[in-house]
Order: sequence, then C-alpha cells, then structure tokens
Amino acid sequence: MSSPKPSSLAAEAFAVDLLPTEVVANVFSWLPNSDIKALRLTSRRCHEIASAHFRLDRVFLSPNPLNIRVFRKVAGHEKLRLGVREIVWDDAPLMKKIELGWGELDDETMEHEYTLADNPEPPEGVPYWFAYAYVEETDELKIRRRYDGRDCQRPEHVARMKQLEAQLPLDEAWAYHQELVRQQDEVMAAEADGTALEDALEHGYFPNLKRITITPAAHGILFTPLYQTPMIRSFPYGFVYPVPRGWPCPRSNVGLGSWGWDHGETFDFWRGFSIVTRILARRKDTNVPELVLDVNHLRTGLQSRMFSNDGPNQHYDNLVEILKRPGFSRLDLPVLVGGQMYEGWPSLRSPRLREALECAPDMEHVSFRTGIDEHPGRMYGDAPNTPEIDHEAHFVPLASLFPVATWSNLRHFGLARLMVKQEDLLALLGAMPETLRSVEFSFLYFLSGGGSFKGLLAGIRNELGWRERAVRPRISIAQESNHDLDGRYFWVDEEVNDYVYGNGANPFAIDPCGSVVRNYHGIGIERDAFDSGHEKRNQVRTVAFFDPRDYQKSSTNVSGS
Repeated sequence: MSSPKPSSLAAEAFAVDLLPTEVVANVFSWLPNSDIKALRLTSRRCHEIASAHFRLDRVFLSPNPLNIRVFRKVAGHEKLRLGVREIVWDDAPLMKKIELGWGELDDETMEHEYTLADNPEPPEGVPYWFAYAYVEETDELKIRRRYDGRDCQRPEHVARMKQLEAQLPLDEAWAYHQELVRQQDEVMAAEADGTALEDALEHGYFPNLKRITITPAAHGILFTPLYQTPMIRSFPYGFVYPVPRGWPCPRSNVGLGSWGWDHGETFDFWRGFSIVTRILARRKDTNVPELVLDVNHLRTGLQSRMFSNDGPNQHYDNLVEILKRPGFSRLDLPVLVGGQMYEGWPSLRSPRLREALECAPDMEHVSFRTGIDEHPGRMYGDAPNTPEIDHEAHFVPLASLFPVATWSNLRHFGLARLMVKQEDLLALLGAMPETLRSVEFSFLYFLSGGGSFKGLLAGIRNELGWRERAVRPRISIAQESNHDLDGRYFWVDEEVNDYVYGNGANPFAIDPCGSVVRNYHGIGIERDAFDSGHEKRNQVRTVAFFDPRDYQKSSTNVSGS
C-alpha cells in the first residue's frame, strides 16, 4: 500500500491535535501497524500516542541478515517482545538456478527456450536461467490479469501492474539478487538464523509464543508476498526475481513425478524445518503448542520418507518429541507422496504417522495434505480398466492414519489431496468428539465405487446427527478451478452448509459419481490463496477429478449455459 501524501498527513495531524487524548488513543487502537507507523511521523503528539499502540504479534526468520537483525531487535525490546505469539520461518531461500518444478532445464535448453520466444539477448553477465525466470514471472502476472477480465481494475491488480511497468532492468535485478544470495550463503554457512532462534528460546524472549510457522510460500506471487518479511519489504520498487518455493513444488501444469519419495536421502530442501524441529526437540524446557507447515495450497510438503519404515530417522524423532510436549494442540502437516502409487503407498501404510499423532492427546487442530495432483486412475496417462489401476490397492483406511479417539478436544480437522472412500470418511467423522467446530475437505479423490461428495454430504446430513448439535461443525469444500493458476480454486461452503443443516439442494448433483458442482450460476466462490482480494461467484461448472470408469463422457472444463 502506498503511503499517504505528506500534505494529507499534516492535515490529519492538525485535526488530531484538536481532539482529546483519550479519543485519539481509542481511534489509534483500531488502526493497523502500517497506519500507526505513518502517523508517528506527522507530529510529536501523534508520535507519542501512536507509539503506545504499535504492536507486533509475529516475527520472521530466514537466512537473511536483515530478517535476523529485526528478529533480534524485537527479541531485545522490553515491550514489543511480549506481544509476539508467532515466529514465521521463511523456508524458501532465493534461487541459484532453476528449481525443480520449472522443468529442470539445463543451461543449453534454457538458452534455447529463452531465445525461441524472441527475447532480447541478456546483458553481459546475466545467465539465461535468470533471464528466463524473469520473463516467466512477468508473464504469469499478465496471465493472472487477463484471467480476471473486468476484475483487473481492483486496487491490488493496479498496484502490481504499476510495479511491473516500473520493473528494474534485467541487469540491475540480477545484481541485486546476487547480493541477496551472497548474504544468504553467509548466513547459511554460519547458521546464524538457527542461532537467533535458539537464543530467543533459551532466554525466553517471547514468553507468549504460541506458534511456529514454517513456510515455503512466503514470497507468494510477484509483488504480492504471502508474508511481509523485513527482507521482502526492503525489495526495491519493481524488483522482478524468480519467486522461490524452497520445497520441491511444481509450477502450474507441471508434475513432480516421484519427488519426495525416492529422490535423495537428505533434507536439504527442508532446511528451515530441519533447524526448527531440531532446536525445539533439543530444548526440553520449551513448549510451543502449535506447529504450522504452511504451503498455502501449493502441491508440496515434507519428504514423506520420514514416515516410512526405512529405519531410524532423526527428523521423525524430532517431530515426535515436539508432539509429546504437554498441551501441544495444532499440527498442519503437508507431505509429498509422488510416485508411491507404484510402491503401495509405503509412507501412508506405515504406522509411523499414526504413532506420531497419537503422542498429542491435547490436539485441537489437525490438517493433513499430500501433494497428489490427480486421481491415480488418470496419473501418467494410464487408461481406465487396465491392470495398473487396481483402485482397491490405493485405499488406505483413514483410521490407520488419524487416531481421532485420542483427540477428545478436537476442534478442526482438515484433509486435502487424498484418496478416500465415502463410508470410510463418514466413519472417521462419526468418531470425532462433539468439540468439533469445523472440517475442511480440499481436492479429495473418491476411489472407484467408493462414493462421492454427493453421497458424503448426504451421509453427514442424515447419519451423523450433526443437525441436532447445539454447535454445528462448519463444513468447507475446495475444488479445482477451470484454469491453471497456483492457488486459485473454488470453495463450495455456503451451499454445502445450507444443504447439510438447512433446506438447500445438494450442490454435488449432476453426474453419476456426484463430482460436478451443480450447473447454476452463483454456486461456489472462486478465491485465490495468493490474492486475498480475489473473490467472485462461480460462472461455469467446476469438475473435480473422479474415476473415468464411472463417467466416461465427463470433461474438466465445461462451459455453463
């Protein structure tokens, strides 16, 4: 957001000077930090009143010296440190080459792709991979704008396009990026970010700390970060760079194949997760009740090998040690399971995941997702009715993963990108305690003959007795949208709850397997995980993935009539 003009601030300051201090303080208490900081610059009186209302509830860490300096400054501030309830670790280091998910192009292919698109020769010293990514990022921004049509006049869109018009020249962007990478390398070599975290925990600088969030998605999309870290806030206006994801993550329409299962033995991609869990596990006197691995709907997660029966695993042991702490109440856990369909899903069939979750009887919030991006019957071009698609072989009972009987205080349960059966999911929901307040199902794939969203909602409505509860659990369902943009999906919430708890129609009621949103305008809301201002009613049918044998004539993008 752009800062107010000095003349306007001066006028506001004069008006404020005429009001009683109690009134001004009450108004300031409702303002966001960005406005508080601006008002502190207007007059001495505003500075005194506004400073008392400046607050921080989260701090950031990553392998960047600016982030570390700000973290330590807040940790040493007698007032600000008391308000910190969350530490966010940006686990997406800046790129040194094209990352997995961009297609793993070698230098020669990258040069060919770049020049084939009639792009100008990069300035001397700028490698083709950076020039290629530079163009890709700007193109994606333009594609988002084109998808949004008339909606592109929203202030957020306009602000992004203004930055794009003022983008730094390629050679300047490369030089700035390289300096950041140099600083990053120095921090990583000394593990200065880990030391800062350990110091803060050891000295109890944040006595009200409740959550540590580790995310590969902090950078969001170009000019629209998910988290405003000090480093990201310091970027020069119009700075275009390859937006990093940190963890193995496909770009739109690109798969990861077997990544996360049989590729490599190290946790190099998950550096932040490794450091945080190691430090927390080692500090027996530290109790952080919430651990959130925030992928923001990206198809990524932890390397699932840590949950397989491959022998000792320090990362698994560290996680278990954290879950065992008294009062541990929240875990958001994404895992990569690509390629396991041909191996029998060993990381899901292993008892280690359930055994870890059983260590946290005080759990109130559980969210589990995989990186699966398609129904197994459609993966890798397999045709239906072939021996390779033994759908029963893909079934993993949910009770073997989630010890819901252990969680007597469970309030939220989320499940995303997993293969399920209707009756199995209903049984799991039926075993959950009456403390449950919300459930979220995102991109679930029903196995052949295993039901549908239509049947699931009917079962919840008619079999679980939720309609008679004093406090009814809120149900949220997300489905793929009709275009390929990271983070953009349809949410069918209002219609689902109106059907389950009211007199509305079942919104999943078109094709034989119930996997298509009803073809009425206005069913479902399209939202963007990377653009909070994007929200509009569905104007076309949204088709979820389902078994082709159940409905051979379906399409994944059918225009509404």
